[in-house]
Amino acid sequence: RIYQAVDDLQAYFGSERMTEFNYTLDSTNTSFEEIMRMMSAVTCTHDRRVNRKIYYELESAENEPLILFNHRNKQAKSEVRSYNFRVDNRHDGVELSYVDSDDGWVEKTLKIPHDAINNAKKIDGTGIVYREQAHIVAWRAWNKLQFSRVTASFTAYCESDLVFRGDCILNTDDTRLGNCTSGEILNWNNLSIKVSQPFQLLVDQQYIIHLQLKSGAI
Repeated sequence: RIYQAVDDLQAYFGSERMTEFNYTLDSTNTSFEEIMRMMSAVTCTHDRRVNRKIYYELESAENEPLILFNHRNKQAKSEVRSYNFRVDNRHDGVELSYVDSDDGWVEKTLKIPHDAINNAKKIDGTGIVYREQAHIVAWRAWNKLQFSRVTASFTAYCESDLVFRGDCILNTDDTRLGNCTSGEILNWNNLSIKVSQPFQLLVDQQYIIHLQLKSGAI
């Protein structure tokens, strides 16, 4: 699986440099989990350890959701959503420190989106020794800051144990009670659909229904 992750990274970014982690691990206080997290941070992957096996998965727009959270596996009325249209802590960019091996192994600082930022989020690019790798990691971090707009918090049942940090999921919006609902199709005949959850249709309103197929597609 790790070799597969290397192949995926090289194919996605078009360079072997995005598959490298170059750092001397010389601190006895560094845990194994911290080492895994350091490696994933500079390769744009998510790490996990399951039953003594290590997995790395590329973080890309093509990641398929592993699980759908809806009324079946969420505690009723436990979901809270917050909306924020400003960047967290009012950061105006990202400042990443790394070592440039192509320029004599000199420590450098990369500022994204431009050099004039004055309230940057500082990132320690431990293991990054290429300018191209630093550029990609910094821009991805800045985009996450810019486009993180909705935060959802809810209490999930034991099915949530299947999900690890960084996994892609689907989540129904259960905060809009009365305007939307989730459930499953009990019966279907042409344009007549019988659903498991009660819902009242008003004649002067238009509605949209999202159906998840057995394949996982929406």
